[in-house]
Amino acid sequence: MCKPNQPPVFLSCLVADIFMGPKAAQDPALLKAFIYCTSDFAQLLMHGYIRNFWAIVTAKLNYNVLNPLCKYVQTLTRVATSIIEERRQQEAEANERGEKYERPRDILQNMVDNMDNYNLIDLEDVCGHILLMVLGSVHTTGEACTSLLYILGAYSEYIEPLYQEQREILDEQQKERHEMRQAKLTSGEVSSMLAFEGTDLDPMDDRAVTNKAVKKMAKMDSIYREIMRYQSPPIMGTHKANEDVVLSNGMTITKGTRVTCNGWSVHQTQETQGEDPTEFRPFRYVGKNKAATKAAPDFLPFGLGR
Repeated sequence: MCKPNQPPVFLSCLVADIFMGPKAAQDPALLKAFIYCTSDFAQLLMHGYIRNFWAIVTAKLNYNVLNPLCKYVQTLTRVATSIIEERRQQEAEANERGEKYERPRDILQNMVDNMDNYNLIDLEDVCGHILLMVLGSVHTTGEACTSLLYILGAYSEYIEPLYQEQREILDEQQKERHEMRQAKLTSGEVSSMLAFEGTDLDPMDDRAVTNKAVKKMAKMDSIYREIMRYQSPPIMGTHKANEDVVLSNGMTITKGTRVTCNGWSVHQTQETQGEDPTEFRPFRYVGKNKAATKAAPDFLPFGLGR
């Protein structure tokens, strides 16, 4: 179980859960890989080992002892092999019972199910791509977190409402978990509070910052979205057309043309952002169903598909 008082481990647990599922988040070696792979990757950059970024990190032939990232790909592959074998066994058992197997909703499963579509060679290649996504996500997450610290340092009045929101949500979570334990005790399903130790209802985890709790933090989500909107570059998302493309409005982009998005018109105009688009308003999106993780025509820090 990930403890909130161990920030690096806790964050790597969340990343592992998203990319490879809950079982992966319990593997100490994999958590360590997620924590330290970025620093070793920085050493690659500093020593000029990378000439072709994508090829070195993701091509199977380059997972060798000369590449410091090799050991992390091997760790991910070891954990992924066990996870995929277990899932295939569960799927086979479900089929024998005539039941529909509910496929796990994580990136590992998606990539394994679509290896041909993604031009992936084998499970090691899948893990190489996952490692690349981890490296990229650390950069974007680190940038957003750094910006948040600067904002809170400059505008300390935002700290209290954010803190109170988190406190109320964790209070509610703690109350719900207490009621669930009491129900099990009353029904006789368990004999004492000691039975909950080390389980999903362990009292020690009542105030853990879970994914479910984070999704309820509307103010925190809003300030992150506003930070990413506000700091987005005016020119962004350059793409090159590999073939002629006809847009829905009839415009043709010829092969070889480079197209760049006008980020300013997307993130800094009243037509897309509403009132006072050039001002930083941390709670601009509270109650508007506009999550910081969701790309949309009016929010492009993560792009908008191909």
